[in-house]
Amino acid sequence: MQLGKIVLITTIALGSTACVKSLSSQTGSQTASKAATQTTATSASKAPPTEYVWLVVGANNQQYARVVTDASSCPYIELDNHASQMSQRAKGNQPVNFSEVISCETAIAATVKSASVNGTKLNLFNQPPQKIIVMGDTGCRIKKGDYQNCNDLPGYGPAWPFAKLAKLVEKANPDLIIHLGDYHYREIPCPAGNEGCAGPAGMNWPSWQADFFEPAKPILAKFPWVLTRGNHEDCERSFRGWFYLLDPAPLAANLWQTCPDYTQTYPIDLGNLTLIQMDSATLPNPFNPNINPATVKLYANQFDSVNALADKAKNSWFVTHRPTWAVSSYFDWRNNVDALATSDPTMQADLKTSKKGRLAESINLTLSGHMHSFQTMAFDDGQPSALIVGGSGTKLSPAVNKQAQAEQNELLATLGVTPPYFYRSADFAYAMLERQPHDAWIVRLVDLNGKTRESFVLSGKRLERIWE
Repeated sequence: MQLGKIVLITTIALGSTACVKSLSSQTGSQTASKAATQTTATSASKAPPTEYVWLVVGANNQQYARVVTDASSCPYIELDNHASQMSQRAKGNQPVNFSEVISCETAIAATVKSASVNGTKLNLFNQPPQKIIVMGDTGCRIKKGDYQNCNDLPGYGPAWPFAKLAKLVEKANPDLIIHLGDYHYREIPCPAGNEGCAGPAGMNWPSWQADFFEPAKPILAKFPWVLTRGNHEDCERSFRGWFYLLDPAPLAANLWQTCPDYTQTYPIDLGNLTLIQMDSATLPNPFNPNINPATVKLYANQFDSVNALADKAKNSWFVTHRPTWAVSSYFDWRNNVDALATSDPTMQADLKTSKKGRLAESINLTLSGHMHSFQTMAFDDGQPSALIVGGSGTKLSPAVNKQAQAEQNELLATLGVTPPYFYRSADFAYAMLERQPHDAWIVRLVDLNGKTRESFVLSGKRLERIWE
C-alpha cells in the first residue's frame, strides 16, 4: 500500500530571504580556484579557520546551508560544481557577545543535487526519510544548585553525555535529525573549584560552541536537521544565539532590540509525512497555576494556524518544544521532596480555546521535549499520541519512585490516559523512528550504550509499547 502523505509544520521569523546569485561553471571554477589560491598563500602564516557546517530544513522544505566560522569572511559553497560565496547573516549588526564568529548561509534550490563547503559534503534533504532521529534538551546544565559534569571528570557526578550520544547517532546513520529545542544551558559561571563544569558560561558564542556545536560536530554536516526553538532560547535567555546561529529563516529587522516571543508556524513536507511545528518557547512556567487570558488567546491563534496547515495534510505530526500533555517529575524545594504534576495547563487551555478545541484530525503524533525524560502516552479520547524526548544531555528529571506511582496514575487519569498506555524513562537517550508499511512507524528508545531499551509502534493515533 502506498504510504499516506504527512506534513511538517514549524515556526519561523519573518524576513527577506538572502539571495545567492548563481555563477556560470567557468566563472565558478575560476572563483573557487582563486579562493583556494588565496587560502594556500595565507595558510603558512595563519591557522585555518574554525568552521561548523550543517544543513537545516525550513519552511516549505527550503534548505539552507549554514556555516559558523571565526574567519573574517564567509566561505564559498559549491552547488552542483558552481561556486559562490555564502551570505553573512546580520552583517554589520551582529548580536552582542558573538563577535568571535560570523554566521553564513546559502539558500539551496530543490533542483540542486550536490553541495559542499571547503570539502565538507552536505547531505541534501531530497528523499522522504525512512529513519529519523529525535533528540531534545541536550546542553550541559549550569544553574544555581545544578552543576552537571560537563568535562567528564571523576568525582563530579555522571558525565554530560551529549558528545557520546552524537557519536551513537552518527553510527545510526539517519536520514533526518529533529532537535526539539534547548541547546544552551551554561547560563551562569561554574562555582570556583568545581572542575567538572569549569569553562565558558553565559549567553555568548563560547557557551554555544561548548554546549552544542563542538559535541555535535560529528553529525552536523552528515545529516539534514529540523531545529526547534526551546524555552532556553526565549527572549529572556539565549534568543540571540538561536536567531543568529540556528533559526531556519531569514533574520527579521531590529531583531536584537525586539525579540519575537513566537515565530510564524510553517510546514515541512517529508514526502509521506508532514511535520507541524509551533514555537512554544515563551509560554509561562508549566507549574504556574495562574493562566494568563492574554497568553491563552495568543497561543489559541497559534493552534489555529497549526490546524489550518494540518487540514491540508492526510497524515501529520505536530512538533513543538513544550508538550501539551505530560507528567512532570521535579524537586519541590519548598517541601524538600520529589513531586509530580501534569503539564502543560496553559498549552491545554490554549488548545481548548482554539477554533477546533483540539488538534486537527490529520495529526497522529505530537513530538516535544522540555521534560527531561522520555515519555510516550496514548489517549482515550482520540487525541494524537504524545512522544516526549527531553533527556538527550541535560540533567534528568527525578525518577518516579514506588510511593509516587499511585499519584502518577491519578494524574494520568486527568489527562485521559490509562496506565498501560503510558511509559516513562528517566535515562539519557534519544528516539529512533523507522518507517513501516501502511503509515506505521517503529519508535525505539536508544540508550547511551546504543542499545534499544524499549520499542513502540505508532499506527494511526495509537502509540503502543511492543511487549517482548
